[in-house]
Amino acid sequence: MSSLSPRRATLYLPSLMMVMLLILSGCTSGTSRRDSSPVALDQAAFESLKNAQHLSSDLRRAEYELTRRCMVAKGDQYVVPYVPTPYVFSSFTNLTVESASQQGYRALLGHTPESDAIDAQIGALNQSMTEVELDKYVNDLTGGENGPKGSVEIAGSKIIFPMSGCQYEAQFKLYGDVTAWNQAELTVSRASFQIFGIVEGQKRVADLNAQWSDCMKVKNRVYAQPGDAFDAGLKMSSGPDGSYIGPTEPEVALAVADANCRVSTGYDAALTEITNAALSQYARDNEGEVLKLIEIDRAAQQTAAKLIG
Repeated sequence: MSSLSPRRATLYLPSLMMVMLLILSGCTSGTSRRDSSPVALDQAAFESLKNAQHLSSDLRRAEYELTRRCMVAKGDQYVVPYVPTPYVFSSFTNLTVESASQQGYRALLGHTPESDAIDAQIGALNQSMTEVELDKYVNDLTGGENGPKGSVEIAGSKIIFPMSGCQYEAQFKLYGDVTAWNQAELTVSRASFQIFGIVEGQKRVADLNAQWSDCMKVKNRVYAQPGDAFDAGLKMSSGPDGSYIGPTEPEVALAVADANCRVSTGYDAALTEITNAALSQYARDNEGEVLKLIEIDRAAQQTAAKLIG
């Protein structure tokens, strides 16, 4: 995606804000704790977190549909954004030899044929609007840059959200107390980022990285862990302004080598097992907020059924 002005980026915000755990082993380089003990899977806690993420994903689609109806009523065009599969469902299955050979690391950036088609529609809408039309669009959707805002913050993680416009109107219809919903939602969405230290601190992960790295060396690719290869692949396919324009042939070749080594070492399956256990620990430690989000979302689900059918 090429560089966009903040206002034009508003059209892409739902896609830009997806919470994804792309390559866990490469996201916290230099911050791992090698003395962390292995974490056992708490199946009940994991299922609770999975249920919360699944409900949130379904309700996001309902929110976007209500937003679309509101925007159309105001005379705006609105493309319903792509809603990705929650992390605990997509796991580490995105990078396969097949997907790597076809699109390099694009799958790990959340790209699918469906998401690409939707992005193309959003891009066409973006290009078709004049600055005046864009002003109206942003004001109708979010209340504009100077519209009222709310915020919630947990341990340094903060989100700011509009409290006017069609986006807020849709959320208010579904959840009632939008601030309370955002607070619970932030707690759950932080799970993917808060488990980095837990996972990276385990010796088993260090061993997996070493096995994968040895496999890559045989292919004349020198990287300590998959995250390093991912970063290198993106740089191979970046434009002068740093934006990703790939995949290029060098990126595809690297991604294929990466995917083959993941398969031969059992990397993804093992890391998924470790990560799910860490997610279950996070869910257990934040049980109150996870259950609160499930309660809010179940009520919103009933509301959505009445409003949308």
